Amino acid sequence: MGDIAGIQSMVADLTKMVDGPNPDLSKCKDLVNKVKIELVKCPELQPGAYLDSSESSMPLILARQTYEKAAGLSILCEDIDGFYRNVALLKDFYFDYSSILPPSESETLVIALQLLLLLAENQVARFHTELELIPEELRDNVYVRFPIELEQFLTEGSYSELLAAKDHIPEKSFAYFMNLLMETVRDEVAKSCESAFDELTYPAAQKMLNLGMPWLPTEAWKCVALDQGLAVPGSTADRKCAAFVLMGALFLSSQTRSLSSSSTAWIGVGSSRTQQYGL
Repeated sequence: MGDIAGIQSMVADLTKMVDGPNPDLSKCKDLVNKVKIELVKCPELQPGAYLDSSESSMPLILARQTYEKAAGLSILCEDIDGFYRNVALLKDFYFDYSSILPPSESETLVIALQLLLLLAENQVARFHTELELIPEELRDNVYVRFPIELEQFLTEGSYSELLAAKDHIPEKSFAYFMNLLMETVRDEVAKSCESAFDELTYPAAQKMLNLGMPWLPTEAWKCVALDQGLAVPGSTADRKCAAFVLMGALFLSSQTRSLSSSSTAWIGVGSSRTQQYGL
């Protein structure tokens, strides 16, 4: 039988560690595993258990708090698979046990984070499926409303508004998934630039991709890049290709990565044409 008092103490320690400044991620993971082991010993969490009082629901509340902190820890560890696993477990508590458990203060935050991650992974269809499961009264919550508005920006093609939203996240835990979404959006903008422009200056490209840092062409770009922008001889298709290559270079530069053959996969340009432009 699980020691409820002991579990409560461990969950309190876990909360302090995960929510505190500069948490020790390794220690947090160890504590999460210890709490889960103790929770398994609680008869109230066994299959077919009958809950008929507020006292018998306490292990469920502690389990819910544990998985909420484990989800937050997954974000700190940049563990997307772990985040999805913890959210899947939390849905039982949020929906199946909603009639016997008091509401969780973290429910809307967890739901919103999952929606944001689905957008960041460009899983729009699954985003709408999950949105349908959310009660109407929760959709006006400040956390849940944030990814809903972002999805509207994506649908409308309002990339500038979406990029600007990065500076207005409602809670710090949104930052990691928001950065992932920015990469997805920049990818879509770059694809659009490939078809929309024959020539593109560096400042214009930086503005479109919302890159604040200056960027200068490397030695490898001298064959295609001039001081004021691109002026590539050849067919229209070649000029568009060069513009798209520049998009990839700007993105890679913003991530402090060097230009290499690995950039070919990201920018979506065939290897022969990439070699033609000095990569």
